[in-house]
Amino acid sequence: MDLHWNYFLSLDSDLKKLSRYIEFDLSNYQTYSVELARIYLAASSECDVIFKLLCNKLNPSFEGENINHYRNLICQRLPELSKEMVFIARYHLAFQPFKEWSQAEYEGNPPWWKMHNKVKHNRDEYFKEANLLNALNSVAGLFVLYFFYKKLNINTSNPKEVTRYLDPQPHLFKLEPEYYYSFLIT
Repeated sequence: MDLHWNYFLSLDSDLKKLSRYIEFDLSNYQTYSVELARIYLAASSECDVIFKLLCNKLNPSFEGENINHYRNLICQRLPELSKEMVFIARYHLAFQPFKEWSQAEYEGNPPWWKMHNKVKHNRDEYFKEANLLNALNSVAGLFVLYFFYKKLNINTSNPKEVTRYLDPQPHLFKLEPEYYYSFLIT
């Protein structure tokens, strides 16, 4: 049993249910609610857990304490993570949750992560940041982190091999389509 995958799947399922009440569309990205705050904070917290696991897998003596430490190691050892895309095909949405890390200086953290800390520590002032866009990006970020963590654990560079282990599949979130298919029908 993989507790981290099951946790991600529960957030994916929660968002699927929420999509009956909030249309996942650019015009609703600033919609905020208690439920979105719960999903957002839960996904971001789990990202922190997977960051630590991923960094310890990359460097067993790693002693980083925050995203700045995680970012430095991950950008050095897994630069492709910043380019990974996550899709919600049903709504024609695409997210690149760590795109800020693809820049040469790696100094910026994702906006959804920065806002997560503000919502977590100053919810009374930043509650509006617990919105649909940040919730979707945080769950997409969790998916990317888990994918790379699993990739290291099964010791493969082939994304198709990794997606075979992501079972059951999420309801909403998917990675690149070619990761899921072993052949093309012509």
